[in-house]
Amino acid sequence: MRWPSASTIRAAAAALASGESLALASRKLRYVSAFFGLSLPLWPADVTARQWAARQNWIRRREVFGETGFSKEGELALRLNLVQAAIVKQRKPKARQCRRGHRWTTANTRMTTRGRSCRACEQIMRGLRRYKRVIERQAAERLAELRRDMIAVGIKAQRNPSSAYWRDRYVAIRERWLDLRESSRVESVA
Repeated sequence: MRWPSASTIRAAAAALASGESLALASRKLRYVSAFFGLSLPLWPADVTARQWAARQNWIRRREVFGETGFSKEGELALRLNLVQAAIVKQRKPKARQCRRGHRWTTANTRMTTRGRSCRACEQIMRGLRRYKRVIERQAAERLAELRRDMIAVGIKAQRNPSSAYWRDRYVAIRERWLDLRESSRVESVA
């Protein structure tokens, strides 16, 4: 067993003299007391250092302030704290799931500058955006294909102006092309 330093011995002596509870809970004081064969107050085996310190502190408070262990101002502050705690308890509890019903777990939560974000919802939104892009690309391809057909039919209708077949076919394709173009414009605005 090493000889304790002078400051540790002084701290232990002062703690023993004043009955300091936090010092009683420290390992240094136990070491010094064991080194010099001093006896400390009995410390139950099932009590932690923090619990022992709190108990000693409460004993000292009751010696100073009386039965309650609080001064008049302290008692008022305690009442105020209890009222505030009751108010806080009534507040709405923190949400356990996102607005779409996904649980807030460590794996499913991503912290952003705006707060927390649901990874499952983000994945759904990415899928929706991807689906929308595919639909828009398909609509653009259909529009381009109709335009090519319309031009080809228009050329044949111009070559044979007396033919009602090519003229009617050109008009029908042009109407379909205009409708599709109009619907794609409306979807892109919305």
